[in-house]
Amino acid sequence: MRPRASTLKIVASSPTSCKACSRDADIYLAVSQAKAISYVLNLWDKLSVYLRDGRVCIDNNRIENAILPSAIGKKNWLFMGDPKSGDRAAVFYTLIGKCHREDITAEAYLTDLFTRLPTETNGSS
Repeated sequence: MRPRASTLKIVASSPTSCKACSRDADIYLAVSQAKAISYVLNLWDKLSVYLRDGRVCIDNNRIENAILPSAIGKKNWLFMGDPKSGDRAAVFYTLIGKCHREDITAEAYLTDLFTRLPTETNGSS
């Protein structure tokens, strides 16, 4: 059975189960569990998009991994010295991040860019 199909089978009964647990939450469940069930029920339509559309991922790990270096760098870049240094660092970080997303070797790209840049014109002259 495909993972999505098995998930569908499990999740199909979940709203009913969650509602039943929610009614009896004060008796059977801790407050934190009742809050978790309420959270799931409130976002049920959004959660079920995953089951209806095979293109949707169940988690956002790829995005979180992509922004992790940026999140780590934020604290390190707070004290760049001159504000212009921060702007320059942001430009370089953007270029390098784009290279990673496009599976381009950043070092090779930047080497090519800085080799060609002094002789290029903007074409409007």
